[in-house]
Amino acid sequence: HREGKPFALMVHSLKEAEKLCFLTDRDRKLLTSPACPIVLCRPRKEIKAVAEGVPRLGIFLTPSAFYDLLTDGVKAPLVVTSANMSGEPILYKDEEALSWFKAHEIDFLFTNNRDILRPSDDSVVKAEESHRDMIRRTRGFLPEPAVQGAKEGALLAMGADMEPSFCLTAQGRLYPGEMPCDLENESSEEAFLHMIEDWENMLGIRPERIVTDLHPRYISSALGERLSADRGIPLWKVQHHHAHGLSVMAEHGLSGKAAAFVFDGTGYGTDGTIWGGEILLLEGNQMVRAGHLDAMPLLGGDISMKQAWKTGLASLVYAGLKTEDHRYGLVKAALEAGVNTIRDSAMGRLFDSASALLHLKEENRFKGECAMALEQAAVQAKRKGKTALPLHLSLKEEKGQLIWHREDLIASLVEADGTIEEAALGFHRAIVDMVVESARLLGVEQVILTGGCFHNGILWTESKEALTKEHFKVYGNEKVPCGDGGIALGQAFYGLMQG
Repeated sequence: HREGKPFALMVHSLKEAEKLCFLTDRDRKLLTSPACPIVLCRPRKEIKAVAEGVPRLGIFLTPSAFYDLLTDGVKAPLVVTSANMSGEPILYKDEEALSWFKAHEIDFLFTNNRDILRPSDDSVVKAEESHRDMIRRTRGFLPEPAVQGAKEGALLAMGADMEPSFCLTAQGRLYPGEMPCDLENESSEEAFLHMIEDWENMLGIRPERIVTDLHPRYISSALGERLSADRGIPLWKVQHHHAHGLSVMAEHGLSGKAAAFVFDGTGYGTDGTIWGGEILLLEGNQMVRAGHLDAMPLLGGDISMKQAWKTGLASLVYAGLKTEDHRYGLVKAALEAGVNTIRDSAMGRLFDSASALLHLKEENRFKGECAMALEQAAVQAKRKGKTALPLHLSLKEEKGQLIWHREDLIASLVEADGTIEEAALGFHRAIVDMVVESARLLGVEQVILTGGCFHNGILWTESKEALTKEHFKVYGNEKVPCGDGGIALGQAFYGLMQG
């Protein structure tokens, strides 16, 4: 079940793709590349029940002769998605598929006389001008190394829970693997461990150490601890956002000092709070938290992370503002009583707050839905030539750190005149200003932009343009996702530098 989550469309030719989307030269190049990935493109119009309320439409050309014949015969775009329940590993064995399809009364099942040895979902990518934004690195890219010429050593990095991935290293090569699933599902956990073992045998790698996330409750960390104990090899842990930054350094072969802006939805900090609006100074294997978005109390629990309305109301309480929303009193009382609260500085939650307060989306039915709605509104403002509302975060230096406070931004979102689209664009510009001003104050030439928030096209493009004008050298992920799907690469790089 995938309520609201966009589908991708498979088309027979570039001509058919042009009917659905405004294609750039970079889009065409990606669509016709040997990897044949799903490419997220600007749609000519919204397609109901396929991709609603999001800024891009996923399209891809036929990856095999069978699909070429099928689309040619149907004469229409096809919704093609993996054969599995949400969160479970992909079905790829005939006997399992037959059993599942019979139970769900599916009309037809096409099989092949060649067994599938290693299952793989479609890769997903988008172009932001000259930048390739890898959303999911799977079919067409695996098992090729993402990095070569790194420090030698054999290790296994276990990634994070949100977008399960791992990375094996040997002879200076880093081999990241990704398996879209939910590790809380027992069958997914088994499939993930099987994929790691299969890759170790395929690549002939015997890890001598294991690296995991710092989070004490991540399933991936627990699996790493188990493998470390079973195999009798050392285990190292690295902070979540530190690993994000290192993934970019690994991709681009960076050395020396770099200022890393790591914006995402969650990550366990070294102080035991939830991080995610991070300004880090990186050099070698060292990380200093130079600044961050201010930490505010949120109502904890996985459900709350999906309920943007709750985050939005908590932001109002934090900013000392009121609303007539009937849910406000309950949220305020729970926060004041400290009922299941956590301190959170994640940029992803600020995007959720803005989406809810502007009445764009109140629930994340799938990951990033509220942030995508906010981006879509900002995209519409730019297309219509509208002026962004003058919104801003407030900077205070506290204990040697740059702390960006959100109270003024929240107040402006709910009180300022202007359209929702103008407010959404103003919100994005406020985050860009935060990045640029922080970079000026830090004065480090190499600047890294990573974390899942930088899948946002406006945030990435406008941040890079503004920084480049200020003569900074800007780097981001292109070979692995900037979200948690690429974090294992950074963990592996950390492990190799640890020696």
